[in-house]
Amino acid sequence: MKNKKTNKKIQLILIAVLLLSLLSVLSITQTTNGKKEIFYDDASAEEFAVLQEHGAAVLFDAPSYPWEVHGVKIYGRGVNEYAAKEISVEIWKKSDLSSVGKFSFPASKFSNVESFVYFELPESIVINESFYVVVFTYSDDKGGIGIGIDSDSRNKNSVIFKRDTPPKVDWSPATELGLIETPYYDVNFMIRVIGREYVQVNKSRVLVVANTVDYSLAGDFVRKLRDADLESLVFASAENYENYLNESNVLIILGGPDAYEGIGSIVQRYLSAGEQGFLRQQGNKAVYIKQENGKKIIIIAGADRWLTKAALQENEDKIFEEIQVT
Repeated sequence: MKNKKTNKKIQLILIAVLLLSLLSVLSITQTTNGKKEIFYDDASAEEFAVLQEHGAAVLFDAPSYPWEVHGVKIYGRGVNEYAAKEISVEIWKKSDLSSVGKFSFPASKFSNVESFVYFELPESIVINESFYVVVFTYSDDKGGIGIGIDSDSRNKNSVIFKRDTPPKVDWSPATELGLIETPYYDVNFMIRVIGREYVQVNKSRVLVVANTVDYSLAGDFVRKLRDADLESLVFASAENYENYLNESNVLIILGGPDAYEGIGSIVQRYLSAGEQGFLRQQGNKAVYIKQENGKKIIIIAGADRWLTKAALQENEDKIFEEIQVT
């Protein structure tokens, strides 16, 4: 009988430990544009911390690396009078506490009503390891910005950040700072990160081939290409395009299988007999995307020059999306 009671107590202890460990799990929700929101809090603040010279910091482990930080959400509210006009949001590496980004935002984004406030970083931060998000509100004795504290879960990812030399994080109980009764190592600062897995985008090396007529009808497209963020852009004729072919990773051809000035012969190399037959039929136009030896080939064509122009205008957004090489 005694052994049964002991075993039951052990089971209860194990369940309690399991429940506490579940509270430590990083939460991830999907947002728009493929971005993800990662956080540890439960969206409910039991207290608020008004920090002066110290920063509120949360250590994040991203779902994958490299990770691109786009913004930070802070749950907070204004407390009494507030002299400072800006807050500072900073990103620090865990390994050596080196800063990889520091941004200032208007403190006026917080009101007297507690809520999450989103701060979009003016430039995203790409990081390859665990990182701290540190928020300095520069509050004073009169008041400031209170950062929400979730004290229902205890995962030890929230710390006090001190600007020493070198900088350091500190698990000291908040009572030592005279701020709140609960030690900071038992709570979560309600600071969240918005970001996504970083995908390297290589700038495209674009080669455009067309005859004089199709070039003249594609004036708007040509101007937009010149303004695009490309590694290189070359305009060539059928006679000299092969001089630039190996240097490009995107080949754009304007014109169909019967286009003048040698363009038709180039198009015929890439299109099937059926595709060529389609373009020769009156009123037809199309954009074809091909791949050859790692090079993207974009053929924009119609049954005549005006239909080639129409195919270009109607599919311009799609064409610019295809120009981007990942």
